[in-house]
Amino acid sequence: MNWTDYFKHFLVLFSGSALAQAINLLSYPLLARLYSPAEYGLFALFIAICAIPAALACARFDVIIPTVRGASRFAVLWVCLTAALLTATVTTALVGLYFLVWNSSQPAYVAFLAGGAVFLAGFCSSSSMLLMRHDRYVASSRAVVVRTAITVAAQVGLAVAVGGAAGLILGYCIGFLAQAVALALAARGLGWRRPRVRQMKAIFQRYRRQIAIDVPGTVIGAGSAQLLSVFLVALHGPRAAGVYAMASRITIVPMELFSTSLSQVFFQKAARAQEATGSFWGQMKLNLALMAVVTGAVVVAIWLFARAVVDIYLGAEWALVGDVLIILAPMLALRSIAVSVATAVFIIKRPAWLFMHNLAAALAQGAAFAFALWGGLDMRSFLMVAATLMAIESASFILILVVAARRRHLGRAAPVDPADRAAALATAPDAG
Repeated sequence: MNWTDYFKHFLVLFSGSALAQAINLLSYPLLARLYSPAEYGLFALFIAICAIPAALACARFDVIIPTVRGASRFAVLWVCLTAALLTATVTTALVGLYFLVWNSSQPAYVAFLAGGAVFLAGFCSSSSMLLMRHDRYVASSRAVVVRTAITVAAQVGLAVAVGGAAGLILGYCIGFLAQAVALALAARGLGWRRPRVRQMKAIFQRYRRQIAIDVPGTVIGAGSAQLLSVFLVALHGPRAAGVYAMASRITIVPMELFSTSLSQVFFQKAARAQEATGSFWGQMKLNLALMAVVTGAVVVAIWLFARAVVDIYLGAEWALVGDVLIILAPMLALRSIAVSVATAVFIIKRPAWLFMHNLAAALAQGAAFAFALWGGLDMRSFLMVAATLMAIESASFILILVVAARRRHLGRAAPVDPADRAAALATAPDAG
C-alpha cells in the first residue's frame, strides 16, 4: 500500500473539512446571538425532514462510482442525477402536502427549499465521488469550504433581512447551491459524456440487487441520525432540540466530517487493495488508529473544557450545550470510528450488515425514547440513556468489521513465487 498517497489524499480532504469547521466555529458566537435555541430547533426539524430523501437522492448509485471502470462512471453519474431529480420532485410534493393538510402555518416555499436541498445533496455527492475517482481530492475539498463560507455569510445576512428559522434554512440552501456550482466547475475537464439511455439501463440492471439491499439501511441510517432531534422536540419542545442542534454543530458535525473524509479515502484505497491483493487489513488498521487518536483527544478536551468554554463562547442562554457535549462525547467518538470504516461492508460484499447497524442504532434511540416516556425523564437523563445504548451498538459494529477484515486477510491465498511454481511443475510426475 502507498502510505504517502493515502495520507496525502486524506489530508487534502481533512484540511478542507478542518478549514470549513474553523469558519463554522468562528461564526457560532455570532449566530448564537442572532438566533434563539427554539429557532435552531425548527432548523433542526427542517434538516430532519430532508435527511432521508437527501441520503437516497442518488438511489445510492453514487457509492458505485469509485468501483466502475472506464466510461461507465459517466453512465452511473447520469443515473445519479436522474434519481436526484425524481427524489427532489417527490420530496417537494410530499412536504407541500404535509404543510397543506397538517401544518398550514408554514410558508409554502419551505417545500420547494426541501426539494432543492435534496437535489443538491444528490448532485454534490455524485460529483464529489466522480472527482475523487479521478484523484481530484483538492477540488472536492475546496467545494466543502465554499459551501461553509457561503452558508455562514448567508445565515448572518438573513438574520437581519428575514429573521427566525427561515434565515437559517435559506442560508443552508444557498450554501448547498454554492457547493454544487464549485463541483460542476471543477468537473468540467473530466470529459463528461451525454447520457445514453441504454447504458444507464445496463448500469441499473447490473447493480440493482446491491442497491436494493443498501437502500433500506440508508433510509434507517439517515433517519436514525435525526431521531434525537425529533424525540427531543416531542419530549421537551423546540428549545431542547435547538440546544442539541448547536451541540451537534460544535462537535458532532466536525467529528463526522473528519471520519467521513477518512472514510472516503479508505473506501477508494481499500477497494483497490482488495482487488489487487485480496486484503484491505492494512487500510483498516490505519483508519482505526487515526480515528482512535483523534476522537480520544476530542473526548478528553470536551470533558475538561466544555462547560467553561460554552459559557463564554455562546453565552448564558446556551449553557446547557456544555452538559449535552459531556454526556454525548464517548458515544460520538465510537460513532465516528464506525462511520470511518462502515464502507468496508461494500468491499467484503456484506451490505446487509450496514442495514443491521443502522437499524440497531435506530432501535437504541427508540428504546431510550420509550423509556423516557415511561419514566418521565428530563433532557439530560434521556440523552444519557440514548448515548449509552448507541455507544454499545457502535462498538459492536466496529468489532464485527474488524473480525471480518482480519479473517479475510488471514484467509487469502498466499502469493506463489514464480521460481517455486516452475520448480514444482518440473518435479511433478507426468500425467501420462
